[in-house]
Amino acid sequence: MSENQAMTEEQKKKAHFGYQMYDWARSAFETSVVVAILPVWFVYLFMQANGQEVSIAGMTQTADGLFAFITGLAAISVAILSPGLGVIADRIPVKQVMLRWFTIVGAGATILLGGAIILPMEAKWVWLAVMFFLSNVGANAAGVFYNSLLPHICETDEELDRVSTKAFMYGYVGGGLLLAVHLGLVLGVTGDWVVPFCLSSSGVWWFGFAIYTFKGIPEPEIVNPIENLSLGSATKLALSEIAKTIKDFRSTYKVLGLYLISYLLFIDGIISVTALGGIYGASVLGVPEISNMAVILLIQFVAFPSAAFFIWFAKKTSTKTTIIVTCALWCVVILGAVSFAPLALENHEDHDFMVVQNEDGISFTISVDYENFSIASGEAGSDAEFRNAVSYLYPPEEVNSTTELYEFTGESRILNQSELDELLQYLPSTRFSLSVSNGEEFESFLGEDHPVSLGDGYIDAIPIWTRDNIWQPMNIGISIQWLLIGLGAGFLLGGSQGMARSLFAQMVPESRSAEFFGFIGFFGKVAAFIGPWMYVAIGNVADSRTAIMSILMLIVAGVILLFFVDVEEGARVAAEEDAKYRAAQSED
Repeated sequence: MSENQAMTEEQKKKAHFGYQMYDWARSAFETSVVVAILPVWFVYLFMQANGQEVSIAGMTQTADGLFAFITGLAAISVAILSPGLGVIADRIPVKQVMLRWFTIVGAGATILLGGAIILPMEAKWVWLAVMFFLSNVGANAAGVFYNSLLPHICETDEELDRVSTKAFMYGYVGGGLLLAVHLGLVLGVTGDWVVPFCLSSSGVWWFGFAIYTFKGIPEPEIVNPIENLSLGSATKLALSEIAKTIKDFRSTYKVLGLYLISYLLFIDGIISVTALGGIYGASVLGVPEISNMAVILLIQFVAFPSAAFFIWFAKKTSTKTTIIVTCALWCVVILGAVSFAPLALENHEDHDFMVVQNEDGISFTISVDYENFSIASGEAGSDAEFRNAVSYLYPPEEVNSTTELYEFTGESRILNQSELDELLQYLPSTRFSLSVSNGEEFESFLGEDHPVSLGDGYIDAIPIWTRDNIWQPMNIGISIQWLLIGLGAGFLLGGSQGMARSLFAQMVPESRSAEFFGFIGFFGKVAAFIGPWMYVAIGNVADSRTAIMSILMLIVAGVILLFFVDVEEGARVAAEEDAKYRAAQSED
């Protein structure tokens, strides 16, 4: 921090609190919306409208693939803007202004997520996709300016580690508290308004507590200001400065440039796992909404003390060592996600279709778990052929005017053997399950897209082995498996993200903080773009488990490069460059 920007202890305390409160505010979006609630609701609405998959612009998309695509599209959109915005913010005092406006965009779109409830069924998931894109853009762009404030309110490397990691700790508690309220609402209150209310309240929470940040942190002084900067001249300046900065990374800031590439690779894994974890659990593993919310809630309160642990660990070792250790453990978490598998359906009542052989031995009575099976009244989607072909075999049903879903009336229907055979003929191409019981035992039939079905994927041998040798013998269901990965992710989140940001701040010249944090914003958003879109591409060619597995290799590559980053040399260069800027300012 430059001398003319030195704060009193009271001002510094207020600024640190304001900085940490932004993580408290925004984490409600990241926990309740991105991971806990929206993925499950999006999958539910998508499948009700389309079945397992839908064709968009000639491409077949599943719910988890489309969710990943939207996440990546938002990231690359911000990546294109962030370097130029960062350069401009280093020349005119607009860091706080830009932070406020992008917060309004992100929080506003989050509030509007709840508006899906008033739309027709076929439009609900589309509305969620659009609002989720805008809220992600707001969150990612605001993060560029939020991160750029950090070097201006800290004086030492130890202070950077502490404030950066404590901000994540605040985020875990803040996001966890609101998620606890949301979990209570979902468990204790009935009504179609509950989930939309939870999503919208996350946006209100985000903007409301961000006011502490707006009031607590003063706009940093500009070391190299430019007056009367118009939009046109600012854009031209941004482009020229970006070109210059790229050259600087190849000459003056070689160490920092190497770290950016390393960061691009290892943070991609972390971002992808956290951003796609909820949709992967809901769509691929069939994790129930309540279980998903409970695990995300647990993560927040595990992450809080573990972040404090990693602050201590960094003091005893180094920030760089801490990042390497946490990345290695993230690889273990990813392997865990690949090895998880729902247990075999153990009871007749666990199936979507329940068929009981009657006493005459030649007829059957069918009933349906309509909450799992109900499909929107539209005819589009991958399950349309199945519904159209065998819908006359189902128990009597009617369309609920509120949800626009088919709901079974509870009356039974009698099938003969040929009708049952026809139902079984079409079942394999679906996501549904069917059980035929003779009163004493039952035979289970699964569609190839049912979460329990394994064997067609490239690496399905891994979850099959773990299910047969670990999960099934120990009777560890998918909810408990998901809890295990939640504990691992919660333990690592604060240490990996907080220390990665702190290490970058140690090597950034304060006089160009917004510009360089714009670049780390760019690289971070490119990472957030590469991971989800890699998930989409590999998921389409192979399967979702293989897509998750590929993320591990990116983390490994990033850690290898990190070994060659000389942090002390990077910090020395940053200090020298700041001294040059101050000398030039004094001469002027």
